[in-house]
Amino acid sequence: GGFEALSSVDLGASGNVDTRPDTLKLGFSARTGGWTNKHMIDWVSVDAAPLLNLDGDNSSSSLQGQFKTSFVSVGIAIAVVDDDMDVSDYNGVNLTGGTIALTGVLDGANESLTSTLGTSSGSVTIAGNGTATITLTGTDTHATYQAILESIQYNNTTGTVTEGDRTVTLTVDDGDT
Repeated sequence: GGFEALSSVDLGASGNVDTRPDTLKLGFSARTGGWTNKHMIDWVSVDAAPLLNLDGDNSSSSLQGQFKTSFVSVGIAIAVVDDDMDVSDYNGVNLTGGTIALTGVLDGANESLTSTLGTSSGSVTIAGNGTATITLTGTDTHATYQAILESIQYNNTTGTVTEGDRTVTLTVDDGDT
């Protein structure tokens, strides 16, 4: 028997871990008698960033992992993520913070983001309700952060809404990235 490499990769022999890829596939085959067994190993960096899929079933027909919706009526808030959104992280079950930021604001302070959960959920503090930026701080589970993100709503209370696109950017942190 013996081994035959199917691929080889330099993992940064210089010792600089920042040069390593976030994901890597390695393969090898083992020969025993007349048989060749091929094996693949997936490696994910231990400091990979958490992932957000804002529209799990892509019901908004947006780009993969994003969510698109329309604001229709002044004073009636709309969700900024779909109710089937998902938070995942390869290297942990807890998150430590996050930011939800509204850009492209055309109607000033009349446009805002708010969490329907108020100023906290679990051990997470929700700061900035009623502004263009909400900040999340505190260590808690993916499920808690997902519930908070699902609670975030956009509203515009101006009498006549200025037409144009607005963007809400969501980021979460696992403390490892």
